[in-house]
Amino acid sequence: METTAQRRSAPSRWRWLPGEPRWRLAKLNIKLPMPTKPNGLYRPAFVDGDRLIVSAHGTHINTLPNRKLRYSFDVEAGKKAAYEVGLAVLATVEATVGLENVNCLVKTLGQLNAAPDFAFHDEVMDGFSQLMIDIFGNVNGLGSRSTISVSSLPLDRAVQVQCEFRLFRPMYPRDTH
Repeated sequence: METTAQRRSAPSRWRWLPGEPRWRLAKLNIKLPMPTKPNGLYRPAFVDGDRLIVSAHGTHINTLPNRKLRYSFDVEAGKKAAYEVGLAVLATVEATVGLENVNCLVKTLGQLNAAPDFAFHDEVMDGFSQLMIDIFGNVNGLGSRSTISVSSLPLDRAVQVQCEFRLFRPMYPRDTH
């Protein structure tokens, strides 16, 4: 059965071309998880013309312990958590508008559940940023980024990310149902 994202997507002759997000996912042997459901009263993503605003997503696969990032915390484990969050974001983008409709990543806000002595914020968020570059390319996958630490995050997550994408063409809420 055809999904809503497939009906809105580019013509089939444009699919799976080198450099296209689905081709890159397949080449990297990445399978997207199911989109996460909100933990409250909000939309996981909102389309406003040629912008897709993605609400904060956190780790959801439960393969990593959810814990506060500390100075002694392995930065590689934090990068893996940020990478997992990137997979969740991509799953939401695919379900909302389809990855092929994304022109570029515009802005990212990373929030880390970190102790005051933790100083490796950028290294942890590079896990998310590298995934976006791998899927959308060096130019379109690298947007502006801010990273902050907070005293706690929902569900005691270590990493949470919200971001904004620019779409190739304006879409409106009625297009995304």
